[in-house]
Amino acid sequence: MAIDYLPATDTALSPVVSRQSIKPYAERLQALREAEHVFELISKATSPVQNEVPPEILSVVERLWFGEERPFKAARDSLRHVEGELERWEGELEAERSLLAQPILGIRVGDIVTSESQGKLLRICVTNLHLYSSDDTVTFMVSGIRFRKDGTLGKTHDSIPSCSMKKRVARQT
Repeated sequence: MAIDYLPATDTALSPVVSRQSIKPYAERLQALREAEHVFELISKATSPVQNEVPPEILSVVERLWFGEERPFKAARDSLRHVEGELERWEGELEAERSLLAQPILGIRVGDIVTSESQGKLLRICVTNLHLYSSDDTVTFMVSGIRFRKDGTLGKTHDSIPSCSMKKRVARQT
């Protein structure tokens, strides 16, 4: 990477993300969780159907039972379409996780971040940002290419240990 494109200072990544930094994105985070839940339901619903009967056997049985009609073929074609849409949706969800993590952490792809890991300073050029959310925890993972001890960009990929934030869970009485 050319020196002109490197940021003037490194961003120190905190191991803890404050509740205040997530608060403006709470609705977007909730929408992401709901979309992930729907994706998971559809994925689980289609996975048992995928390869139950080999296509050769299905073709013969279909021709014998239905003649010119091909309901099983139509169903398999529909399933392939759903699988394609699930792959596209998975890519969109991953992109949304990354886009949502950027403003919360205050970094983006290409930034240089530092963090202390096991008493050693880890310095990476960010290539991926990930956000994983559940009902009570938001976890961030920052990964990229590690800098060598001499300060030059190396070839090794590394991840900064996840930054987690436990959300306040309301007690049910």
